[in-house]
Amino acid sequence: MMLVLKKDTLTLLDPLDHTPLHCQPIINIRVWGVGGENGRDFAFVAGDKDSCMLKCHVFRCNAPAKAVAMALHDMCSKMVSEKALMSPSHSLTMQSISPEDLSRQVDVLVAMRQQVQKFEVRYIGNLPVSRAMGMEVLNRAIESIMNFTDRDDWEPIVIHISDNVLSLWKGEEGEEPFWECQVRFLTFLGVGHDSHTFAVIVDGGTQSFECHVFWCEPDAGVV
Repeated sequence: MMLVLKKDTLTLLDPLDHTPLHCQPIINIRVWGVGGENGRDFAFVAGDKDSCMLKCHVFRCNAPAKAVAMALHDMCSKMVSEKALMSPSHSLTMQSISPEDLSRQVDVLVAMRQQVQKFEVRYIGNLPVSRAMGMEVLNRAIESIMNFTDRDDWEPIVIHISDNVLSLWKGEEGEEPFWECQVRFLTFLGVGHDSHTFAVIVDGGTQSFECHVFWCEPDAGVV
């Protein structure tokens, strides 16, 4: 099949007659990455509107999959920029929401909060990285930050993960997280050479990327 990225949609086409086989709104894609020994495996996780579940779609590409991942990243960055420019003129006020609709929205927010998963870990720290993805980049960042930090300084925190936000908490319930990120800005994640280490790479905008590193018990597989 053919994978086509156009405007705000990822589309899979029949290679013979170009009939659409699957259309995926890019805004519903939560995370994506490249893998495989030759770097030709591409995968993304997205919400499925029919089952209301997250599904992982995996592909074997004829060319290096990094090109697909970078194209998707560029499209997401463009969509975020366009949305930011439009938001002032499309703000929603309390006056525009009926009491009945407000009640429904509150119910939805409560349901989403109940879906948050929490993991107790130790926060090793963060540092800038040169690229948006890749196990080599991830492992180099993990090793670098572990070599320059003392184990006693690794702060116990709780990772909160919902469908669209990853946040880090170190205080009592009700306080604000000391760091949070929209899931769509996560460009890569993985487990390090030491199975206790876990890290994520985040797009900070303007072609800058940051890696956050964690220590997990009994291992990073729980996250």
